[in-house]
Amino acid sequence: MNLRTCVIYIDSDALTRTAKLWVPVEYGLAGSEIELWWSEGNEIADYIKAWPYGWTPGKTLLMSWMQGFEDEVQLLIPPPLVAPSGALGLSAVCKEHTKDLPDTKAINYDDWQENIDGQRGEQPPDED
Repeated sequence: MNLRTCVIYIDSDALTRTAKLWVPVEYGLAGSEIELWWSEGNEIADYIKAWPYGWTPGKTLLMSWMQGFEDEVQLLIPPPLVAPSGALGLSAVCKEHTKDLPDTKAINYDDWQENIDGQRGEQPPDED
């Protein structure tokens, strides 16, 4: 398999306007938590719709910890925002070697202040 590394470009104004939500492992009241990670139903969609902003699953960026990767966060982009006509203006440059990629600035999710909500929660322990 020929692995490639990519730099993803995004329209920064569109990113600012797009809803962003932290997804914890689970949410709800103690004793009646609903698991979000590894769910196979509508739990994440229901979680997004539960916020009072009118956000929808197809137009909300999701962020969460990456289990097994200490202090790493992942960004989940719903398919409607990735599509060629998607609102984020995404494009990519991919190379076989990281050294061949253009110089870029990595995203620091902690810098995002616009249209973002939810709690990061505790980083889950590694599964052994």
